Amino acid sequence: MLTTLTVDIGDPTANDPGDNLYAQISEAVAVASPGDKIKVHAGTYFPFVVNTDNLTIREARRNSNPVIDGDLNLGDENGVEVHASGVTIRGLAVRNASGFGFPNGHGFLVTGNNNTLTGNTASGNVQFGFFLLNGSDGNTLKGNTASDNRHGFFLNVSDGNTLQGNTSSDNDNGFLLSDGSDGNTLQGNTASGNVFLGFRLSGSDNNTLQGNTASDNGSVGYSLSFSDGNTLTGNTASGNGRQGFTFVVSAGNTLQGNRASDNGSDGFTLLGSDNNTLEHNWALFNQGNGFVVSFFSSPVPFPLSTGNTLTGNTADGNGFVLGRLHISVGSDSNTLTGNTASGNGGDGFFLSGSSDNNTLQGNRAIHNSGDGFLVGGSDNNTLERNWAMFNHGNGFALAGGSDNNTLERNKALFNDGYGILVDAVMANLFENNFCLFNGLGGSNQPGIC
Repeated sequence: MLTTLTVDIGDPTANDPGDNLYAQISEAVAVASPGDKIKVHAGTYFPFVVNTDNLTIREARRNSNPVIDGDLNLGDENGVEVHASGVTIRGLAVRNASGFGFPNGHGFLVTGNNNTLTGNTASGNVQFGFFLLNGSDGNTLKGNTASDNRHGFFLNVSDGNTLQGNTSSDNDNGFLLSDGSDGNTLQGNTASGNVFLGFRLSGSDNNTLQGNTASDNGSVGYSLSFSDGNTLTGNTASGNGRQGFTFVVSAGNTLQGNRASDNGSDGFTLLGSDNNTLEHNWALFNQGNGFVVSFFSSPVPFPLSTGNTLTGNTADGNGFVLGRLHISVGSDSNTLTGNTASGNGGDGFFLSGSSDNNTLQGNRAIHNSGDGFLVGGSDNNTLERNWAMFNHGNGFALAGGSDNNTLERNKALFNDGYGILVDAVMANLFENNFCLFNGLGGSNQPGIC
């Protein structure tokens, strides 16, 4: 028969034998059977360990907020440890777990499967607020808060978990997935005011990040490294110290409907990353560029970014750049279709440093401070049916010995410079381009526009 056990450190009869009232959570856990419920009243309790499956441990009343304090045991190794499956923990607050040495010093440490942690708080712990370790699969963390820990939420070699509506703030890092944590879902979480990263995936594949918010973190909002096949949809990165979204040597990821705004550097950056799809994302008023596709400087040889597809994205107050990080190494065979670059401080679209065999089709560059489309030292690119209007430089510019490029059926209107500027007449092909009302004329070369 299932039993409900009660924990109340403030009740003077809590230590009386023969009933189901206990002074410490650890005492109730020690005698509980699978399926039992443990209700915890307000008070401050010692850390505890759960080794029994299918227990429910929860606050006795809403907002009673019982506290597990590591300082009661001179900084116990961890606040709450769950080495079982099917356990539910709700409404507990853990603080001051300060044990040292792996895996100690965490607020909540989980090594089991299909557990549920809801409405808990982890603060002031020397390591991680919530730590899922080594094959902790199918767990659900919902509505929890981590603050002032080393990391807020950390998944290590753990698959198929769901993190929903959690908040991580004022930690070193917000949410971390590492070492083959695959197939997890992060939805509606918030990482704000963390010292370094909001969300980081390292060596983790096929995860889904949907509707999360990364704001005012010291470095990057969303960082993926050596992580493939992930899907990021409807996430927001704003006010972060560096990039909004950064991908390093990561392939086959999909970014759709995300927004990067007012970040200290670039909105979206792909470094040494191949075959990613960016569709209908927004980069607004970032201090750097809107979208960057480039090489990654380590390890040697330099990995390039190739085969990426950017469709229907908007950069306002930023720019699009391919290959800007190195003058002689670019990024090849990318496709940009239906994107808009407007009001950016530099050029709208920029191919540089031997960025070859790219296709730009149906894009628009409007009201940028530099050129609408600039191709510098890059060959065999195709620019077709693009629009360049009201840019302060040229509509389209080929510079730095760019060769064998094709410009066909593009339109250059109302730009301050030329409609199409060609630095030198190389073996480029110009067909059916339309230039009108540009400040310096259609082109600096005859027969081009």
